[in-house]
Amino acid sequence: MKKLHKNTVTVDPKKFETVEIPLNKLLVWDGNVRKTNPDARVKELAAEIQTAGLLSSLVVKPATRGKVTVVAGGRRLRALSLLADAGAIPHFFPVPCRLLKTEAQDSELIEIGLMENHHEPMHPADEFEAFSALLEGGKSAADIAARFGVTEEVVMRRLALARVHPSLIKKYRKGALTLETLQAFTLTDDHDLQQQVWNQIEAQPWTNAHTVRQMLARTYVEASDKRVRFVGITNYESEGGPVRRDLFAEGERGVYIEDVGLLERLVSERLSLLAEALTRDGWKWVAVVPDPHDPSIARLRRVNPEASPLSAKRQARLDDLQREQSELEAQLSGIDDTASEDESDRRYARLDEIQSEIAKIQRSRKEYYSPETKARAGTVVGISNDGEPHYIFGLLRKEDEAQLRAQVRNEPSDNPKFEREAEHGSAGIVSLEEQTEKPAYSAALVEALTTYKTAAIAAELSQNSHVALAAVVHAHVLRVFGLDLHVYRAGSCLQLSGNTPNLLQAKGSKASLVLEDQRVSWLSRLPHGEKTVWHWCIEQDDATLVRLLAFLAATSLDAIEQPKPQDSGSRIAHANAVAAALCMDMTQWFTPTAENFFDRISKTRICEALREAGKDGGPSRESMKKGELSRLAEQEIATSGWLPEPLRIADESAAAVEEGSAQEAA
Repeated sequence: MKKLHKNTVTVDPKKFETVEIPLNKLLVWDGNVRKTNPDARVKELAAEIQTAGLLSSLVVKPATRGKVTVVAGGRRLRALSLLADAGAIPHFFPVPCRLLKTEAQDSELIEIGLMENHHEPMHPADEFEAFSALLEGGKSAADIAARFGVTEEVVMRRLALARVHPSLIKKYRKGALTLETLQAFTLTDDHDLQQQVWNQIEAQPWTNAHTVRQMLARTYVEASDKRVRFVGITNYESEGGPVRRDLFAEGERGVYIEDVGLLERLVSERLSLLAEALTRDGWKWVAVVPDPHDPSIARLRRVNPEASPLSAKRQARLDDLQREQSELEAQLSGIDDTASEDESDRRYARLDEIQSEIAKIQRSRKEYYSPETKARAGTVVGISNDGEPHYIFGLLRKEDEAQLRAQVRNEPSDNPKFEREAEHGSAGIVSLEEQTEKPAYSAALVEALTTYKTAAIAAELSQNSHVALAAVVHAHVLRVFGLDLHVYRAGSCLQLSGNTPNLLQAKGSKASLVLEDQRVSWLSRLPHGEKTVWHWCIEQDDATLVRLLAFLAATSLDAIEQPKPQDSGSRIAHANAVAAALCMDMTQWFTPTAENFFDRISKTRICEALREAGKDGGPSRESMKKGELSRLAEQEIATSGWLPEPLRIADESAAAVEEGSAQEAA
């Protein structure tokens, strides 16, 4: 064994006396600030002492029966004892110590212990209790902060933790909960409530700080709540509202409103003031709806605002640009194909400039509601998710629509523009007459054809997990954020309510057989029983879950067109967008035959279909009997790639889908 080197440290002679005390005379003080894992790294420390000597003296005070108590340096004492037990040093080894000359208060001893323990970071629980003891000994938070070179905020945070239920501190020392979770309990000083919350969450595998805060703050409202932002926490406090602040949370997350009744009153008062201002502005009615996502709002129809007129000069400029744009587009489309390549490039560049200037002019037009519109419609005022006033202008209730219909039909209007828009459904107001041309096919046939289309898109979707995932996310985004994104009645072709489309009319088709095969395959893999299904899902890898999600999303897809359902337009537009994303070829899934199509349309429509397919046989076909003509059409169109219009995949962009949704809501 190497001989142990000694090294004493110079100390303040006013407080301490440097002495050497036999190792077997030293005892650890009961009040030592380090209580958690006091033996941490003792073996490593012993090896360091054996190699380099004792670099720091122990701080001691006299005890009884000739013993001396170690106030600071308990780990070094344990390391020395370990060396003595191993025979590296004798048990009476002289240990360099700093002996307190005068009797010291426990708070002073704790302070000395804290300073000494900066050699090895203390367990946070020990710091919490030591700081609390210093505070009880007469030290202020500022004194403690200055003494240890930390901010008062740090001291206050540690002192707050020291007020947590002692049993929770013990559990923290043992590793039963994390520091972050322990900090969450400081939201309340009620030890009984702290213990009650712990008893509820102790057995849960997901115990965390967020769960604790939620349970402790059930009777509070976070400052991040939109109602608090709407009122303003300063206004709330100026009305005498109490606030609780969590020292360990950042920003709004750590501030809680305690008087919910006062908060609701302030919200109501501000909304009432906003509503009064709207009434003075001339709206027929104003409703205060704190939550703009209220389903009753989504059911209302909406008048679109008008664009302010341009000045004569800007209108003339817009007319000139649009005229030049039409000429260039005609030239570039091939009507004038004598231009050189350079000339074509110049035209494309000029077209870009024109379109940019037109867009700039259009953006300069402010939207507004005319007095006539305000006299016929209403407005809702509420609170947006970020706490700002949220308005939905130009809403029509059922009685408003009925009055508007009567006015348009029976009364001369003092605003011809308003009357024309009400009759024909231009951008200014909703269409109430819903005048549509006679459809090419019967509603029953369209429904049957689009059932085949639904099955085909679903079959493709079930095999494309990326598009399926995007479609599911899109449906939920519209459900959650529809009003905020101004797509008030947005439609998704996925029916996530639990209902699935009826594909009976497509039974036996290629697509329905593909879907049925997948259904049987998944059913054979899934267990029976609610709990076992959940455990099965949890055990699967992500790839398996995404494949299953694709099939489930496919079974919820609905592209069936029925007579005037509320969401038909945007839903069908979205189905086309999904089909376009799948790059699917509908002719691979459906071929028109006499049975599924031609027998169900007129001879005139059959002849039109033949002409569209490039199979025009002349006027003689119109004299054929219907059955013969149907069978002829089936034979000639079979390989042409022609499809009835309801089965064609329209190229719907995402923007077009959302725009269609907004127009439907209008």
